[in-house]
Amino acid sequence: MSPISSRKSESQSNVRAVFNLVDQAEYGANDIYLPDFIEIAFRKYTLNPAKIRQLYLEEGLSASQIAEKLEVSKSVVIGWINRLRIHLRVE
Repeated sequence: MSPISSRKSESQSNVRAVFNLVDQAEYGANDIYLPDFIEIAFRKYTLNPAKIRQLYLEEGLSASQIAEKLEVSKSVVIGWINRLRIHLRVE
């Protein structure tokens, strides 16, 4: 996948996440809350690399478990593991 189409799919994923949030009953249909949108759209950019390292190496969590705990996709976690030059375990 090219970098441009990868970014496009990430954007579409963020938009889907916001629409899912907006459709939740406690928010009311079609109400958009900017803080929620910002938090969801930029969550993967605010991850703490030291926390990912700790969860993966010291606590032995899988990329899927870390993703669930940090509320991001597994591919985001794997990307950070690769950036941190940590050898990826076979899950």
